[in-house]
Amino acid sequence: MKGLTVNENRKIASALERMKCRTHGGHPKITPNSKGISVECCCEKFKAQLLEAYQNEAGKILQKQMEQELKKILRK
Repeated sequence: MKGLTVNENRKIASALERMKCRTHGGHPKITPNSKGISVECCCEKFKAQLLEAYQNEAGKILQKQMEQELKKILRK
C-alpha cells in the first residue's frame, strides 16, 4: 500500500487554499510535499480546521486506493 503522492497532496492543497477563515477572512498558504502538507494561516483554529479537512480528503483517496487493490487481489 502506497501513501499519497505529491500530485495528490497538491490537489488537496489547491482545494484547501480556497477555504476562508471565518474569523479573519484570510486564505491559507498550503505547501504540499511528499509527507503531506505544511499550513500557514492566520490562527490556530483555522489551521486545525484545515488539517481536519486534509485528513478527511486524504482518507477518501487512501480508501479508494485500498478498494482498487482489493479488487485486483480478488480477481486473481
